Amino acid sequence: MKTQLIYSLEIPFSIKTVFQWFCSPCAFERLYPKSLKCVQKMQIIELIENKKIVLQQAKGAFSHFQYEYLFFSTDSKKTHIEHRVSFELPLFLKVRNRHVRNTFLNLFEFQKRVLLNDLSIKEKYPLKPQRIAVSGSNGMIGSALTHFLKAQGHTVIPIVRNKIDEGIFYDPEEGNIEKEKCEHLDALIHLGGYSPVRKLNKKEMEKIQNSRIKSTKLLVDTINQLKKPPKTFLCASGGGFYGSMDKSVTESDEKGRGFWPEFCQQWEGIALRAKTRVINLRIGAVLAKNSALLKSMLRPFKLGLGGKIGNGRSMFNWIALDDVLYSIYFCLYQTKIQGPVNIVSKEHITNYEFSKSLAQTLKRPLWLRYPAWIFKAMFKEFAEVTVLCKTTIIPKKLQDLGFTFAYPNLSSALKHILQT
Repeated sequence: MKTQLIYSLEIPFSIKTVFQWFCSPCAFERLYPKSLKCVQKMQIIELIENKKIVLQQAKGAFSHFQYEYLFFSTDSKKTHIEHRVSFELPLFLKVRNRHVRNTFLNLFEFQKRVLLNDLSIKEKYPLKPQRIAVSGSNGMIGSALTHFLKAQGHTVIPIVRNKIDEGIFYDPEEGNIEKEKCEHLDALIHLGGYSPVRKLNKKEMEKIQNSRIKSTKLLVDTINQLKKPPKTFLCASGGGFYGSMDKSVTESDEKGRGFWPEFCQQWEGIALRAKTRVINLRIGAVLAKNSALLKSMLRPFKLGLGGKIGNGRSMFNWIALDDVLYSIYFCLYQTKIQGPVNIVSKEHITNYEFSKSLAQTLKRPLWLRYPAWIFKAMFKEFAEVTVLCKTTIIPKKLQDLGFTFAYPNLSSALKHILQT
């Protein structure tokens, strides 16, 4: 027996704008999170302009699955969208029917937020279609940014370590890059670099440092040799620039002390050599369902083993993944911005407040306390600029220029990310 679900919403955008967004590349990657594992692949089986889009399962766990979007124009500036979902599980999965039903009810709300936020960003910051190269396009931020930029109507060229026709090949270790493909870019966004997969030690930290320094130097040297260089070079950095200081900081503050502040200063210094507008993205702790930070915390919290770290008073400089994407887009649009930009939420919370909010979102208790030394042993100096950080980072440049956060508080961010 098939289960039928219907969900309706009205959004303040014209039917032409809404339908164009739905038909853009990667729109459905934006609407369907990777955590929706029951449908692995879908295909469009019917499309009627400004009226209907019908998707069907091409690969997945369902015996039958169909998702229908119906579009109605209520007036010139409003669109009514009706979601119609029909699914049937195989016999051995029938016991999961209620769970799957609730998953789709949460998905409706998730899609509503993504659609409203993405269209609002496009309206607030009307960028003309651009050619944007992105390194690290397979990483958490890079892949999400690629999908978002394509859905906004831009052309994204990945900078990759294997030769592909639609990408730019580069090899930072050997100092090689397909320089001719870098001509006539509007922007270059560098998010690439080695990410540790095991306990941080001296060798791992050297790998992190070398991969980012070498790749940034190669891209900067390339930009400076181009006849038509990109107008903007955005290069990742980190909130670790400030170290662990018991005070609030903005972009105008000096670096802190220790390995990470020294490394971030060196990294940013190389990026600033590019002869174009340079933006150093000092990104905080990114919250996403597939982020290493949140994934490491979800299992113990779901088991009711959640707790604060140390005395719980360390600062947690967080930001939702979608707000990272929107911040980068804002930096592309707002030509007044250059130099360092703090990519963190405007809400300042402690480790205890974060742990409490996560436990409440998951409807689990918070009763344990984890010794700080465990994290110092596991993450070395990195712990001092993340889970044990005393610094409060303020996104002053974003706020001064009027950037609006889609998820200004932790509660709304966690509900969106965890689809609760």
